[in-house]
Amino acid sequence: MKKIITGLLLVLATTTVFAWTQRAPGTVAQCQVHAPYGVPQVQGTVQPICREAYLVGYDAQVKVPRFVMWTLTPGHALGCVGRSNAFAADQSVQGGATPADYAGTGYDKGHMAPDGDQSWDQQVEYESFLMTNMSPQAGSLNRGIWKLLETSVRGWAFQGGHNFNIVSGGIYSQGDKVIGKGVVVPHAFYKIVIDENTGQYAGCSHTQHHILTWATI
Repeated sequence: MKKIITGLLLVLATTTVFAWTQRAPGTVAQCQVHAPYGVPQVQGTVQPICREAYLVGYDAQVKVPRFVMWTLTPGHALGCVGRSNAFAADQSVQGGATPADYAGTGYDKGHMAPDGDQSWDQQVEYESFLMTNMSPQAGSLNRGIWKLLETSVRGWAFQGGHNFNIVSGGIYSQGDKVIGKGVVVPHAFYKIVIDENTGQYAGCSHTQHHILTWATI
């Protein structure tokens, strides 16, 4: 009996990590710090979702973000909050993606605004795991070159002492694979990184399996 009770307590202790309270999104105006050059103009309709640490343009029809924008400061590049893996459906979106949509598909729940950029506050770190910030990514990309790029940008921000404005998202079209209940798998991803101090910027585009282009200006 003691073993059973101990086991139940361990299960409860594990699951409480994910029982976090979602805050209502802010207004787009409140997210101006993450979109200093304006919000991208895209075809179709996207739902703007303003979080404290990033701004999403969510395509509810395909259940992935068209773009996610955020400003990375040198101080935020070295956050000390541990990774929670607190994946959760975004309660501000009706019929959006859920973690279950990715189960058994072979695709990672890939952050657009990475957890490592959001680990300077516990609530902000939790919000990085909202499914409106996720796209299906091949593990070889998500845990490979994509992760390396995220780490590199944090290094640039910290070592250079400059803020960086970043935009990231998926590239998808009709005919792309669909998983779960209507989640489209982008065939490629892009990231644009702008040094707020110097105006220099770099852009890259990746397919699910290898780099397409990389340019620095």
